[in-house]
Amino acid sequence: MNAIVRRKLAMASQVLEFANAHPDADPGFLTLVARLKELVARGDAVAEQQVAGRVAAHAAIAQREALRRIIQQEQLHQLVWVAELASKERPDLAGRFTYPAAGGPYQVFSTAAKSMLGAAIPYRELFVNLGLGATLLDDLAHNIDDSDAAIERANGGRRDHVGACADLAVVADDCVKLSRVLG
Repeated sequence: MNAIVRRKLAMASQVLEFANAHPDADPGFLTLVARLKELVARGDAVAEQQVAGRVAAHAAIAQREALRRIIQQEQLHQLVWVAELASKERPDLAGRFTYPAAGGPYQVFSTAAKSMLGAAIPYRELFVNLGLGATLLDDLAHNIDDSDAAIERANGGRRDHVGACADLAVVADDCVKLSRVLG
């Protein structure tokens, strides 16, 4: 939440506290105070949604980065080594399994990992006979899927965060307008 929105919401809470401390029996006043209570409660709820969206996005990004390290440093590393061994028996495999660029964009990395997985599946039996773990290709596929799901969660968290920011600005402006009428 930016400082201006935070100050507007804090001001609305103070106006509400003052109105509750100095009640007025006028029906118009009571209606405005009830409306301001609703807006302050909505502002609190939207602020929580904003924080939750940011936290969800950061957590998903951290998970994606951890999965990328596992995929690149463990699974693809092993796959490339076994493919090099297999290329001695099957020359057509030479050069088909190379490491994706480290630190590059995730989309490029993901595409390369999926391509390597797809190329390795037909040679599963050969690779397992040469020392590839029996479940490595399945684990690789699972980690790639989990990583893609983490990206979707990160995007959803960002959408929630950005949407909440916009809603907070509207709520804060409405709070200021009501506070001016009450003042």
